[in-house]
Amino acid sequence: MSDDGAPVFDAEIMRRVLEYAGMFDVPVIQHCEEPSLVRGGVMNEGFVATELGLPGIPSVAEEIMIAVTFFDRIHQLSYHVAHMSTAGSVKLVREAKQKGIAITCEVTPHHFTLTDDAVRSFDTNTKMNPPLRPGTMLKR
Repeated sequence: MSDDGAPVFDAEIMRRVLEYAGMFDVPVIQHCEEPSLVRGGVMNEGFVATELGLPGIPSVAEEIMIAVTFFDRIHQLSYHVAHMSTAGSVKLVREAKQKGIAITCEVTPHHFTLTDDAVRSFDTNTKMNPPLRPGTMLKR
C-alpha cells in the first residue's frame, strides 16, 4: 500500500493502515511530507529560496512524518520511506532499524547529486517533490 502523491497525515487513518497492512502482511510505502508544512512551497526552505523570493518547504515536513508513524505498532510490518531527502530522515530510519523495526528507504539519484542551488537556473526540471536540499546526500 502506498500513499505516494497524497501523504496521509491523519494519525487515526495511518494507524488503521498500519494495522490492516500488518494483518495481511502487506508492506506500507509512505511519501513523507506533512501537508500543512508543504502547502505553497516550491523548493527547499532556506537561503536560496529566500534569495529567490520563493516559498520554501522545510526539512521537518519530511522528518515529522517518519517520526510520528506508529513505530511501536509496526515491528512486524514492512515499512518503506519513499524518496528521502534529509539527513534527519536518515537518522530516524537508522534509529528505527536499531529498535528492530522492518524499515527500508530509498533516495533518488538527483538528491545525491544536486542541491537547491540548481533551482537558481529556474529550470523546471529542478522542481521536484521532495525538493532538492542545500547539501547533497553524498556529503552526509
